[in-house]
Order: sequence, then structure tokens, then C-alpha cells
Amino acid sequence: MKKSEETGLSYREIGDIYTASFLDDLRALQIDPPQIVRVSENIPVIIDFIRQLELKGYAYISEETHDVNFDSKKIENFGRGSDTVTEKSIGKKSPKDFTLWRYSEQEPLWTYESSCTSEKIQGRPGKL
Repeated sequence: MKKSEETGLSYREIGDIYTASFLDDLRALQIDPPQIVRVSENIPVIIDFIRQLELKGYAYISEETHDVNFDSKKIENFGRGSDTVTEKSIGKKSPKDFTLWRYSEQEPLWTYESSCTSEKIQGRPGKL
């Protein structure tokens, strides 16, 4: 998203440039290319997966950030990460939790509808 803002190109155009460069590198190295799966073309599958996690109690919606987070405490001995609270911990039950769906008002965005609360959250798949 930052690169898109810097260049004035859409997120899709930026993705296409990096994908083409990656495939060119593979060809130069004589490596067979992988099957390309774009996140943006699989949003319904991702949303369904997050809903299933939420239904099973492994995900929760942060009242503070409106992100959908994975609840790491549901899995014994989850992760080897630090328990240090940082800015990325805001709205999370634990610093080890990670964001499955990030609330956003900027493109690209889709709508996630909670399977438990019917809350609609515009945004996109999350990141750590």
C-alpha cells in the first residue's frame, strides 16, 4: 500500500510488477514457476476460513481496533514469540495474537461479516 501511494500505481499494478519480476528471476534460474495464487482473488475463501475460526472460538473481534485477531491462548504453548507489549499489541488479548482481518477504510477493501455477531468490518486480510 505504501508503494502504491509513493508511485501512484494501483495495488494490482504493483502486484503485477513484482509477480512479473519474480517469474523472470525463476526463468533465469531455470526453475519451474509455482502456481500463482493471489490473495485478492481468494477473499471469499479467506473470509469463510476466518468465520470458521471465530465460530470455534479461535478468533475474536477487537472492540478497540475492529480487527479480527487469532486468539493464541486457545492453543497450548503457542508460538515462541515474545510476550512484550508493543504498538502492534493494541486491541489484542495477548502480544502473541495476530490479525486475521484488518479494519481499514483505504482500498483495497472487502467486507467481513462476523459469524457470531453479524458485525460488518470493512478491510482486508491481516498481517502480523
